[in-house]
Amino acid sequence: MAKLKAVCFDLDLTLLNYSEADYLRTIDCVCGDLARAHHQVDAATLAPRFWEINVRRWAVEGSAGSADLAPDGHAYWRETWAMALASLGCHEAAVADDALALYVRYRHEHYRLYEDVMSTLEVLKTTHRLAVITNGPGTTQRDKLRFLQVEPWFDVCVVSGEVGFKKPDVAIFEHTLRALGASPDEALHVGDSLASDVGGALRAGMTAVWLNRSSGARAEGEPSPHHEIASLTELLGLL
Repeated sequence: MAKLKAVCFDLDLTLLNYSEADYLRTIDCVCGDLARAHHQVDAATLAPRFWEINVRRWAVEGSAGSADLAPDGHAYWRETWAMALASLGCHEAAVADDALALYVRYRHEHYRLYEDVMSTLEVLKTTHRLAVITNGPGTTQRDKLRFLQVEPWFDVCVVSGEVGFKKPDVAIFEHTLRALGASPDEALHVGDSLASDVGGALRAGMTAVWLNRSSGARAEGEPSPHHEIASLTELLGLL
């Protein structure tokens, strides 16, 4: 392998610690505030309805790729809240607007970086070019980067909703490498998803590192990474 020039990172569950439990708390907070502000909203009914509709939308649109390729995630979120409210008889645009504002607010309250992120970036920034490669709508993924104040640490931030292709498509890795001025054998990609991060990086000819924070087992047939680490701190040892 050539001398390593660039290190690429996934965002969600690699840098950003926003778990399913955090997501459920976010929904409960939104529904509770909506119910207090709008008498026609029942929080106990709305919360599972929003969850159900959102899961169904991602099962269909996520599988088709359209959700991750959407330019405006906030519009997608508002539409999902409007659908959930409408299914319960509430069709007022103002309530859907309030739901979106609360959803953004409470997501922010639950967003946090993993503890190993900043110390790792501080070391790597002095020696390597750094990039984020993330799947998701353009506005909401950018919002995560800016809210967490990590965007300035990266030379390149590539969001599927902005470029029109998503991991594990080789095209998004090639796009990133061109922006970094690095060849595949000069770059490493680290992420939590075997399918999207490891599989995509391998297809692109990059060194693939699986960040396995939960000590999960790799199933038969899943991509095999060059390296497996339990924290980003271990990444420094590899380099």
